[in-house]
Amino acid sequence: MSVLVLLIVGGAAGSLMLRRGPARGAEAIVCQLYAGFSLCAVVVLAVGSVSLAAVQILMFMLAGLAIGFEAWVWWRRNETSKSSASSRAKFSAFEWCCLAAVVASNAIALVSALAPNTSWDAGVAHLALPWDYVDAGRITFLEGNVYSGYPHLLHALYTYSYLQGGELAVGLTNWIFGPLACLAVFALGRRIENRTCGLIAAALFATSPIYFDQVGTVSLDVAFAGMAMATVLCVLAWSDEQDLRWLWVAGLLGGMSFGVRHTGLLVCALCVAGVLAKGRKDGIKPALVLCTLAMLAASPWVIRSALVVGNPVYPFLLGVFESKGLPVTQTTALGAHESIQGTGLAELLLFPWKIVMRPQDFDGWTKSPGGMVLLLGLPGLIFGGPKIRMLGLFSIVGGFCFFYFQRMARYILPFFSSMMVVAGSGATRIPRMGQAVRVLLALSFVYGLALGVGATHFKVGAALGLKERRTYLAERVERYVAFEWANENLPSDARVLTLDPRSYFLRRPTYQNFEMLGLMQTLTPQEQLDWLESRGIDYLFYPSTYIEASRTFKEQGWNAVLDAWRMDRDHFKLERLLMVPVPRGGGEQERVEIYAIDYDGDSSRGRERRRDAGS
Repeated sequence: MSVLVLLIVGGAAGSLMLRRGPARGAEAIVCQLYAGFSLCAVVVLAVGSVSLAAVQILMFMLAGLAIGFEAWVWWRRNETSKSSASSRAKFSAFEWCCLAAVVASNAIALVSALAPNTSWDAGVAHLALPWDYVDAGRITFLEGNVYSGYPHLLHALYTYSYLQGGELAVGLTNWIFGPLACLAVFALGRRIENRTCGLIAAALFATSPIYFDQVGTVSLDVAFAGMAMATVLCVLAWSDEQDLRWLWVAGLLGGMSFGVRHTGLLVCALCVAGVLAKGRKDGIKPALVLCTLAMLAASPWVIRSALVVGNPVYPFLLGVFESKGLPVTQTTALGAHESIQGTGLAELLLFPWKIVMRPQDFDGWTKSPGGMVLLLGLPGLIFGGPKIRMLGLFSIVGGFCFFYFQRMARYILPFFSSMMVVAGSGATRIPRMGQAVRVLLALSFVYGLALGVGATHFKVGAALGLKERRTYLAERVERYVAFEWANENLPSDARVLTLDPRSYFLRRPTYQNFEMLGLMQTLTPQEQLDWLESRGIDYLFYPSTYIEASRTFKEQGWNAVLDAWRMDRDHFKLERLLMVPVPRGGGEQERVEIYAIDYDGDSSRGRERRRDAGS
């Protein structure tokens, strides 16, 4: 139900906001839905910060008004429309092939979206936050989860979906952004080249391993990539038509994308640079329009982070802004991320090849955008027109920015998506090789779909309810058996400090930000206990095998703090030692220890204080 309500309210809101806009057809659908969903997120965030119950009532009321509005618009349109013969050219066999690939890929991804979620990021943030917010009854600051200080566009939508329909609704909400992103890529390709280019680009996007990886789970990157493509689409439309209304829409979508990822700032900056380059002497006014709208659209997310943690761009600029006691790793600093290995000229020149063809060296082969990005992208840059080369420059500059920041393919997805449009142009422009290229593309679509089936087939039973949820998760999620033991045996109001940050699987109040262990090194043992007690932490979930193998824990010196706790038998009492099977580990097991924390001989003190504070 929540997914349907979001579609109704988001569609109507976008239609109302952009009813006088210049977009038509697929471009209008893309712009209106992204704008409408963004407005829904702002409403959910604002009202949900007070009460999620109020959000539930409000969204149903808005859905009723939206249905009435759309019925009125449909009646007016029919009253004033004149019948006219369609001038659209029929699809060629190859275009039907591209469309079939897009439809098939999203059908495969839907199966994945219906299965219980096993993604690490979802367990840490994208499902963990909605669950905590629903448990708290409102969207609020969570000291134990650093992601509560991040921009919240999608997390607001996911919270509403979880409130209404649980995990399944959140998965479907994320999946909807997949076909919408495909439509955005298609519209961009059609705008910049022709319909065939758009269909090729959409099919390349939809059949890439990274698409299946992200749209079949609860994530951020497919939605963000689609919003980025819609922003670029509007800037290119302005370039074609010189209608400033396009830049109003571009600013709205680009600024709102900042509520998904901070990379939205880079997307907007590159679009502004493109406007200035296109307008030259007359480009200052359009650039100011784009900048102004982008800043206004980004303001809800910037203001929210400033209010919550005191840092409008959290977790960036940690040395400039305070973080209100919300410690976070410095991986956001330039050149500090563990994925950066070498920054010389040779590494820079080889980066496009490596991130596309060897993604397993960075964040896994499933994050590959597909080799066609390189194989057809280069001919696109050579044979394409000025617009294609500008789009290629957008992709290259954006990608190389991540060379010095974080070499993660999913973070670069917006720039891969635009490069797929360049590749689509190359496929339509390579001289005297049209038929061969079409055959090659068809084979690549089949290959991509086969990989998608391979990455999804084991989810079918769980998606259709033929396999029990607990059995499926035990087979796919590390330490799930230990999570289940904690859920079944620890008090329901006990707060657990978990050193496996996937707090979603612990259906208890949790504190999962183990970055605070760095602060603990400066405190005395009694001060450490006082810190834990002040946060009402009753238990420690300690996956010892995982921690002992962690390079981060060793390098940061956190193991010394943890070892001291485990040796303190007066305050840290071993509640349970579990030897749990390693999923797909061939019979291997790992050790998980669960400790009860005893403050001055009274282990219930933290819970009593929390209950007293609540009353």
